[in-house]
Amino acid sequence: MKSKRDLMLEKELKGSAAYILSKIKIQPRVAIVLGSGLGHFTQSLHNTVSIDLRNIPHYPRTTVTGHRGSLVFGERDGEGILVFEGRIHYYESGDTRSVLYPIHIAHHLGVKILLLTN
Repeated sequence: MKSKRDLMLEKELKGSAAYILSKIKIQPRVAIVLGSGLGHFTQSLHNTVSIDLRNIPHYPRTTVTGHRGSLVFGERDGEGILVFEGRIHYYESGDTRSVLYPIHIAHHLGVKILLLTN
């Protein structure tokens, strides 16, 4: 049986994913979490759609200066890609759930490959 917290997380993830899916046409199979200094990577994508994290229901907020705070969907070499521009650090919230939320979102969107950079 799922806990109340797990049920709440599941509801929030569904709400976030529904919002994101209403904004994109690309089905991402690959997700990349960009580390500092790698923001230029999104310029190599085609047919991009950028979503400000502040607009996504239930999505945790990044507070680190220099983190753009957006999801960028695009294509590269025929592959649908989701790029996390900005990420949530544990020291920002002290909450593991917030740190893992983007990974859960990627899974809800059908991502099969996750690349983490730093």
